[in-house]
Amino acid sequence: LLYDQDKIEESIILFQQAIRIRNDYTNAYYNLGKAYQAQGNPQAAIAAYDQVLKILPDSAETRFNRSLSLLLTEKYEEGWLEYEQRFSNLKNSAKKWNKKDAHRWDGASFVGKRLLVVDEQGIGDTLQFIRYLPMVKELGGTVIFETIGSLMRLLENFQGIDERWNRSSVERSNTDFDLYIPLMSLPGIFNTSLETIPDRVPYIFPDPTKTQYWQRQ
Repeated sequence: LLYDQDKIEESIILFQQAIRIRNDYTNAYYNLGKAYQAQGNPQAAIAAYDQVLKILPDSAETRFNRSLSLLLTEKYEEGWLEYEQRFSNLKNSAKKWNKKDAHRWDGASFVGKRLLVVDEQGIGDTLQFIRYLPMVKELGGTVIFETIGSLMRLLENFQGIDERWNRSSVERSNTDFDLYIPLMSLPGIFNTSLETIPDRVPYIFPDPTKTQYWQRQ
């Protein structure tokens, strides 16, 4: 309750007290990790999550939260790997790519094939991470990007996208693609570190006709 009220330091004291009473209390360790994360102390959060994983090594939610702390401490290789656990919990169970003959892309050349990249989180995350699509395009064939309708026009001339699919109007199971990859998995595919984040900006350009129209208003 204290944690939910943003009384983070007070909640940490009680989580620690609970652990002293019962040193295998995984919920207390997990919530202690979340509290440290909210406090801006990722190193302590990792230590708390590690205690959970000693007892529950397959806890996907713990591993996902741990991945966020790993990324904050610049442990990118392990962090991006653990970040894939976001698809293992119930909240993300709807994120399925269920075309029988399509395989998850592993970053290899896909010349002559069709790769579906699917956005998965908010608009801000989509606009930040589409910077990887030109890098994807350099490795092969047709790049298809599936997103929400409100972004379709903005991305009309985006370099690196061959086809844009509006998620609200496409039946993915009946469409033509050979490979798929979630958008937020691309940093891990490209082994991103602080030094290799794609930084060619700008990479999104508004329609010049619309720009002129709104400048006149």
